[in-house]
Amino acid sequence: ANAMSLLIPYVLLAVLQWTVVLRHYLPKAAWWPFMSGAAYGLWLVAMLVLYRIEQSNRSDFLLQPYREGFTYGLSIGLFQWLVIHRDNVIENALWWIPVNIIAYGLGFEVAGYFYDLSKPTNYDAGGSLDQLVLFVGAILASLIIGIITGTAMTWLLQDSLPKKKGFDPHK
Repeated sequence: ANAMSLLIPYVLLAVLQWTVVLRHYLPKAAWWPFMSGAAYGLWLVAMLVLYRIEQSNRSDFLLQPYREGFTYGLSIGLFQWLVIHRDNVIENALWWIPVNIIAYGLGFEVAGYFYDLSKPTNYDAGGSLDQLVLFVGAILASLIIGIITGTAMTWLLQDSLPKKKGFDPHK
């Protein structure tokens, strides 16, 4: 139930990305929120499969934060790449996939580190200090992901849009 409850914020973020930025530069990117939601669904299925494998092997090798991030980055990168490449003809769009793998891998690893730090201690036992540590970890992870993917999208757009007929970046 917790993982499914994150679907709504992920799709809302994708709607915000499309509304604020992408629709102005990529007229055929309306599928962005839908593909982002589908990517999240695929990632959840992959996590369930990996969880089952780990449970049967009594191992925790597969489900490490960076591996979960890599898996999510691959899923979101691939599905969003389909949008920016297929109809919008963004040159070098294939870079969007490894950029997302790296961004989410690093972001999930940072979040996982702060999650481990927030585990109840003898001093705070799950109280406000632990919640603050989780919050800081979530903010840092989000910043890492946002800076990496935002920089990459800016590069992809700047690299491709001036070559399109009639594009004026100063309008």
